[in-house]
Amino acid sequence: MFKQRGFSLIETAVAVGVIVSAIIVFGMFISSIRLVGVAQRRAMASHIATDQLEILRKTPFDNLAESGTIVNSDLSNIPQGAGTYTTASFGGNAEIKEANVYVEWVERGATRQVRRTTLLVRNGL
Repeated sequence: MFKQRGFSLIETAVAVGVIVSAIIVFGMFISSIRLVGVAQRRAMASHIATDQLEILRKTPFDNLAESGTIVNSDLSNIPQGAGTYTTASFGGNAEIKEANVYVEWVERGATRQVRRTTLLVRNGL
């Protein structure tokens, strides 16, 4: 009787399929880890910008600076994080100011930015 040596074509195809599937799953896992990091940094930047808007809302209207730098310890949690804000009269009305807050960081060699905008009224809403 003939004794078979080595692997059959079916066994080889199944083994290749398992290895290819494992490589694909591993690649997706690595990609998802990177995307989670990107989302975390964007969420942190958004949180910092929102906090700065709250600070500007609590500042008396006449004391609002035209521009400034954001001082927030969370900026150190994002790569090369920096933040600025501007305020300017809105629509020519001296009773309303538009506030823009920008938080920037570097992600994989490219500058990313989150911008938040709100209107501030002299006597509130």
